[in-house]
Amino acid sequence: MKRPTRSDSGAVAVEAALMMPLITLLFLGIVEFGLLMRDAITTTSASRVGARTAAAHSREPTYVNLAIARVKESVDILGSTEVLVAIYKADSNGFPSGATTDSQIWTNCSTDCVQYSIVNGTITRIGG
Repeated sequence: MKRPTRSDSGAVAVEAALMMPLITLLFLGIVEFGLLMRDAITTTSASRVGARTAAAHSREPTYVNLAIARVKESVDILGSTEVLVAIYKADSNGFPSGATTDSQIWTNCSTDCVQYSIVNGTITRIGG
């Protein structure tokens, strides 16, 4: 009589069970990084569109409204994400007068600065 031999048939299932969480984590990380890059590219593009519009129409009294409308069109893809926009007359360093860092743009917004919040396609003036 032959003695039964051990089978390797369960080894594949065990290896799959061990590797699946790692593969899933890697896949979700790639998707999340892709979404982050989409948001960064969209925000950069919206900034450029707003700056081009403001520069091209700077002699018109409604240039701020034109610029913010163009920014809103560009960031609509972000959905419910809040986008903060500051439109200001820059000094030689690229900041509003009195500000020396990006974070000070929101605290040192003077009369030459207008601030907006865009959420779900709604534009709200929040300062300036």
